[in-house]
Amino acid sequence: MHYRQVLMKHTGIRLPRPDIFTDAFKEVYDAKCQASPCFGCSDSISAQDWWASVVRDTYTKVGVPSDIIDPLFPLLFDELYHEVFTGTDGWELNADTMMVLDKLKEWQETGDGPRLGVISNFDERLPKLLEALGIADYFDIIITSKECGMEKPCRQIFDIALTRLGIYERDAAVHVGNDYDTDVKGATAAGWNALYVKEPAYTNLPAQTTDTPFTVVGDLGKVLDVFGLEDPEQVIITTIHRTGNEHARW
Repeated sequence: MHYRQVLMKHTGIRLPRPDIFTDAFKEVYDAKCQASPCFGCSDSISAQDWWASVVRDTYTKVGVPSDIIDPLFPLLFDELYHEVFTGTDGWELNADTMMVLDKLKEWQETGDGPRLGVISNFDERLPKLLEALGIADYFDIIITSKECGMEKPCRQIFDIALTRLGIYERDAAVHVGNDYDTDVKGATAAGWNALYVKEPAYTNLPAQTTDTPFTVVGDLGKVLDVFGLEDPEQVIITTIHRTGNEHARW
């Protein structure tokens, strides 16, 4: 857990286990999202101030004394906010990301392919982060919940993406995501097609309804199969297409 690693680096003190830090962060983060959505949009505060509160409260929750945190906090937070979580120390790409983006970009460059974009419940650091990961140039648009003042699954953030891309037919849009509540529900409610990335085995899949039709793909690489761009050298993982109560395997 990076919060723990950075504090330990600067103090050398004995700290609780990483899983304790992770559980504390999740609890603090969830509470903050409920109280102040979209990284502070509802309260007119900056994302930096929003995250500072999350970081400090996480340290407090795991029992780090204030006399240790207070003198070091500006240094700790600056490293976490501007370095670790704005670059490759805090994030890594899925193993199939570059292959999938390369294929989609090649298709786009033929003149018949899709426009590509990112819609993310994230703050204004996202473009810089995607640059650090080497993928920013693949996308025509990058939209964050912080800049829009709303987050997935809100329909309006999907509408903003269509407007910026100059697309006026909702059913021509496809959203790829790995979270059912924000990605699948949000996309289908906005009239988009939804690809739900979920590793096999396909247990505990959400119930299929007429309001939330979606296609399940076993990994990011299998997204290409949906568009007939499959990689013949990729390891095959079963992909399930669900429509109503019917099941079809590709």
